Amino acid sequence: PVLISARSLNNGLVLWQQLLRPAGTNKVPHGGYISGRACAIAADDTLLLIDRDGVATLDAETGQARGRVAGPKPDGQIKWMGLQSNVLVVLAGEADVVQTITYQTVAANPNGRELAAYEWPGGKELWKTSLPGDVDERLIAVKDDQIYALAKGAGMLGMELRTGKCLWTNSSEELQADFTVPPSKQLGDFLFSQPGMMAVDDTLVLRARWAKSTTVLSRADGKRLWRKAY
Repeated sequence: PVLISARSLNNGLVLWQQLLRPAGTNKVPHGGYISGRACAIAADDTLLLIDRDGVATLDAETGQARGRVAGPKPDGQIKWMGLQSNVLVVLAGEADVVQTITYQTVAANPNGRELAAYEWPGGKELWKTSLPGDVDERLIAVKDDQIYALAKGAGMLGMELRTGKCLWTNSSEELQADFTVPPSKQLGDFLFSQPGMMAVDDTLVLRARWAKSTTVLSRADGKRLWRKAY
């Protein structure tokens, strides 16, 4: 289990504490903590926490439960969430198959393809869709008014935040091959290296320790700006 603590910025006093546990550990509150997963968002006076197949909302000052947003896949697992421009976006997949690798707790199935958006605050569903391929929870990002996701077999998708409409697709097979996660046995027993994607300024930056190159795409149309070995 992992302890989450809330402290006062004025004096450092602990305001409240709660445990986060892997989703496979019975059906405990806020199940869904996995190394590398975006499992919490601080939004003004509210803390959002992944809670198995939904998102729990807590009072940021007291830790008391406020409500819950149901995700797009009942009995599944929220793999990723982001908050941008008063829109909460979540990616859901099958329930986690928990895998422990020495110092980390990871999911053997960190992928999902059910994507949904909700008004925030409020939690009213704006839209939901099934993506054309599985998306790794570390290869999805939201910035400004767009969502970006690398879908297996389809490529990089650029979608409109408020409607879910696909604006462009980069179907490069090379891009997909570069960032397909190898079997865990090839990554070592002591540290499970994970891929990452960041939306920075007008670009998308994709990187993984085991990938041969760093790749940068344009956020405007998904075209590759450069790919260089390191």
